Amino acid sequence: MEITHLGCQLPSGATTIPARASAEDRAAVRPTQSTQTVRAMAELPQTRYAKSGEVHIAYQVFGAGPPDVVYVPGLLSHLDLTWEDRLLSRFFTRLASFSRVILFDKRGTGLSDRDVGMPTLEQRMEDLHAVMEAVGSERAAIFGYSDGGAMSILFAATYPRQTSALVLCMTTPSAVGDIDFPCGDDIEAMSAELVRLADEAWGEGATLRYF
Repeated sequence: MEITHLGCQLPSGATTIPARASAEDRAAVRPTQSTQTVRAMAELPQTRYAKSGEVHIAYQVFGAGPPDVVYVPGLLSHLDLTWEDRLLSRFFTRLASFSRVILFDKRGTGLSDRDVGMPTLEQRMEDLHAVMEAVGSERAAIFGYSDGGAMSILFAATYPRQTSALVLCMTTPSAVGDIDFPCGDDIEAMSAELVRLADEAWGEGATLRYF
C-alpha cells in the first residue's frame, strides 16, 4: 500500500498554471482532454444509496478503472451541489480520466441520512466500506481530504487488503491541542467561537481561518 501526502503527482499530459500567473497566461492555456470531458458531461452522475446498518449513504460513481479512487470529503459535502463548483467538478473529472471515482456524503451530511446523532469514526469508516461493497470495489485508493483524513487512515489500517493507496490532502492528526500536539486548538474555545461566528457572520467567510 502506498501512502502519499499531497503535493501530488499530476497525470501525464496535465497542464499546470502558476498561482501568480497573469490573466493572459491563464487564458492562453489550451483545454486538456479532461476539461473537455467536463464540458461533454451532459448529465450529473446518478446518485444511489448504500445501506450501512439502518443508515442510507448517498454515493456517485463515474469514470472507468482500474484503479478505483474513493474520495473521502471533509467537514461538509453535498453530491449534487459539488458539481456546481467549477474547480471541484474539474478536479473530479480529471480523476475520472484515469480511474473510476467513487464519491459519497458522510452520514449526517449532504444527501445521506441526516438525523443520525454524532457519528463516530468507526461508523463512518463502515459507511465507506458499505459504499465500496455496493459498487463492487474490492480494492481502492482512499483519498482523504481535510477531516476526512482521520477516517481514511482508520479505514486503511482496518482494511489493508482493500486499500491500494492512502492519499492525505490538507489533513491533520488532530484539531485539538494536547501535550504531544501543542499546535492544536483549545476545543472548547474553538467551538464557542465557531458557534458565535455562525450566529453573527454566517456566509461572510469569517470561519475560513479554521479550515
